Amino acid sequence: MPLKAETMKSYLFFSFYTSLLLLILSSFTACQPSFTKGTPYIQTYLYFGLSIGSEPIAESDWKAFADSVIVPKFPHGFTILPGEGQWQYENGESMREQSKIVMFLYTPKENRNTDIQYIIKSYCRTFQQEAVLRTDKKVYATFGRDE
Repeated sequence: MPLKAETMKSYLFFSFYTSLLLLILSSFTACQPSFTKGTPYIQTYLYFGLSIGSEPIAESDWKAFADSVIVPKFPHGFTILPGEGQWQYENGESMREQSKIVMFLYTPKENRNTDIQYIIKSYCRTFQQEAVLRTDKKVYATFGRDE
């Protein structure tokens, strides 16, 4: 029994858009990076709030902390980025503040947890902070050189 023209148009329309949708969805999967070249590392970010109550921590105080606490624990390097965020105190009050984000990169066989915890505790004690946010993830990295 032959299909009516209207039914055939609906079928073609449905088939076309279903195929298009599948193509789009598969492209998202294809765009996922599968970079596994280089050396495996742990990437740790620490987020430091730059206020004590409503008063900002002076840039010179931050630099002195970084020089005296962070540098000795990670003398081979780290990256400091500026940030801005919001924090909710234990009492429920919220505030926005400037922050510093410090990124460390180290191999999984290096146990740097003690060093990182020392930095966090020192910052909390020095600047009367309730907490420092820490995130960790596994990454692959290479260091390009002009050789």
